[in-house]
Amino acid sequence: EKGAEIVSLALQGDKAAGEVLETVGRYMGMGILNAVNLFDITECVMLASFDLSGIMGYIHEVLIQRNLDKMKGEIHLREGHLQEEQYALGGCLLALEHIGLDDIKDTL
Repeated sequence: EKGAEIVSLALQGDKAAGEVLETVGRYMGMGILNAVNLFDITECVMLASFDLSGIMGYIHEVLIQRNLDKMKGEIHLREGHLQEEQYALGGCLLALEHIGLDDIKDTL
């Protein structure tokens, strides 16, 4: 897969691959900013078929540069680990947590 290959190359010091990760991270950061502002959310789960650690730092930089934490409070950005068929369940559990019913997941 291309994403994993680019991450691997960047970790090996390939300058072009590192620049690709930086660009992707910054654009994703701007997209997350737009979603946070549009939907007034504080939780964002990132899912990919490759290791996201190479771009998460750039995403956080964008959030900090735009002072999002000061405008909206703390934004929780995390990497998801669910399989594609479990995405809806994960979203539902986050919603239950948000409204204070997080103990219900123990009964599932």
